[in-house]
Amino acid sequence: MAGKNSTPNPPGSFGEWLRQARRSRGLSLRALGAALQVHYVYLSQLERGVERPSEQMVHRLAAFFGHPDPHQLLLLAGKLPGPVREALQRLLQENSGGAQAVLRRLMGGEPAAMSRETVLAAWREEARRQWMFHIHDTVRALQELESYKDGGSDRPGSPDRGPAEQGPAQRVSAAPGLAERGSAAPALAEMEAMVREGQRYFDADEPGKLWRQIARIRHALRQHFGYATFAPLLGQGVAEDDASLIERMERLDEVQNPERPSSWEGLRRVVPAWPADEEQAVGRPAAAPPGLDLAEYRDRTLAGWLGKLIGGALGTPVEGWPAGKIAAEYAEIRGYLRPPDTFNDDTTYELAFLAAMERTGGNPTSIDLGLEWVERIPVACTAEEMALRNLQQGILPPLSAWLNNPYAEWIGAQMRGEVMGFVAPNQPERAAALAWRDARISHLREGMYGEVFNAVMVSLAYARKPLRELIEEALRFVPPRSLFARAVRETMAACEEARAQAHAQPPAQADQAWRQALAAVEDRWVKRYHWVHTLASIPAVIIGLWFGVGPGYYDSTAPRPSPGPDAREAFTRTITITTMCGGDADCTAGQAGAIAGVMLGSQAIGPEWRDPLGDVMESWVWGMERLRLEELVERTCRWGWPARAADKT
Repeated sequence: MAGKNSTPNPPGSFGEWLRQARRSRGLSLRALGAALQVHYVYLSQLERGVERPSEQMVHRLAAFFGHPDPHQLLLLAGKLPGPVREALQRLLQENSGGAQAVLRRLMGGEPAAMSRETVLAAWREEARRQWMFHIHDTVRALQELESYKDGGSDRPGSPDRGPAEQGPAQRVSAAPGLAERGSAAPALAEMEAMVREGQRYFDADEPGKLWRQIARIRHALRQHFGYATFAPLLGQGVAEDDASLIERMERLDEVQNPERPSSWEGLRRVVPAWPADEEQAVGRPAAAPPGLDLAEYRDRTLAGWLGKLIGGALGTPVEGWPAGKIAAEYAEIRGYLRPPDTFNDDTTYELAFLAAMERTGGNPTSIDLGLEWVERIPVACTAEEMALRNLQQGILPPLSAWLNNPYAEWIGAQMRGEVMGFVAPNQPERAAALAWRDARISHLREGMYGEVFNAVMVSLAYARKPLRELIEEALRFVPPRSLFARAVRETMAACEEARAQAHAQPPAQADQAWRQALAAVEDRWVKRYHWVHTLASIPAVIIGLWFGVGPGYYDSTAPRPSPGPDAREAFTRTITITTMCGGDADCTAGQAGAIAGVMLGSQAIGPEWRDPLGDVMESWVWGMERLRLEELVERTCRWGWPARAADKT
């Protein structure tokens, strides 16, 4: 996106050197890209100064062109050579973490890692600032409020003064709502105990735990004092606490949108397969899923995580691009567009979900999950950002999804639903219930349905069912008259028609049948909504899977489409077609890649996709910044297998 508006490289830049070196060898961008096994558009972006090369890429180019001094090229690229960087870092070891983070970023370290250090340093300092300048002051104000209530005639608003003479503190403390609850002293004692606990986290410099305590204190303040304080001023019918407020909001919403509910009871009313009992649905399985042994479960879960990471890395360079722009710039995508990494904010919430599973023994409530966000996630976007702000202010789920959140039907919930399927293999009710609990932190209606659908698709993918059957069964957990269900069904119909017509076309045209399906739904769904909206994004996932894995994969009653793709080709086509559909391509390709990975297994993911990623997931999740994939799979599979069997392994 930045390429068309970027300024030309200045003389003596790395991009200018690369262009001259390439031309001196008589190489086209495509030829050089083939030799280095990177996309030619990425090389074009390096030459134009749109992208900055990694240190590894600088050394590769220096070796390829025989440049005698790679350190000089690093300087041209705006990076410091390793020895210089290490020397400067040693000089600044005594400085604050924030200063070191900024220095490393300026020195051209890996962008994701450097940004992470900067973000985490700022998050830590903000927690300490909030604690010092807000929490103590708030509790002290409440203590003064209580002293006014119990004070003598020399206090503002003492009992021997008339209502007109009473000060605001006395009028508030004498409010009927608070009087019905009795003295505020027990609540203040609870606040003081919570503050003492938070001070320990402050003194120990544990920012995640400090943020969690800030949210807990603010939530308790809302329940004990907020509603009781304002009820007399606003009249009868005011909610008494967050629970009664959300109950009224959901009831009103379901009167206005009876076919698109967000509450558990509302979903039970309109969704054919919705579980009757929430607690029973989320319980850990008592027996292994039929037809799946533990080794295969681990392999497919690994493939699911790899598919998520690979799809995210593939789609990130074209995130937000429409399909037409991708086609004009890249024509066909068959591999990574730039050197990939595993850092993607889409996985942030899935790691927090695993942490909450571990904290609660596998049964986290929506509030448990929300507090895990507060403790571990420093920054977010769109609906997640609004929810995180609410959470930090003590507005816990599900109210966190409702207040100040215009993005509650965007893709943020759908993009994080895979992990609920990973921990519930072939257990669709459990996957749906866990996804619903997670979605309630930040999303409503169509946004919520996207996460439930994604989780159930992944869950059912362990069962080796044909794609068409997976989609139909997953739709049974979505309100049938919702816009989401309609978008999925219309996309399936477009895929069927395009595939049928492709049989009469030459192979080259038949291979592009997915474009016909996209064109059929583009105006109604893709272009009608913002590119981050759930309804604009789900068509790409369906199209990628339909023309990648194919609707008949695993179908023993019907032959696979001819010529039938092998598993590796099926995986590659799934993630590349999804990416070429455009829109929020890292989210959609990550979702399609995870589903295809679970369906096909790790052998379907070739080394050209897997090897460049390495074996570590990077994130900015506090306490989970670097996880080996082997550890990630173990921590995931622990919750999808019967307790005794999983604990023995």
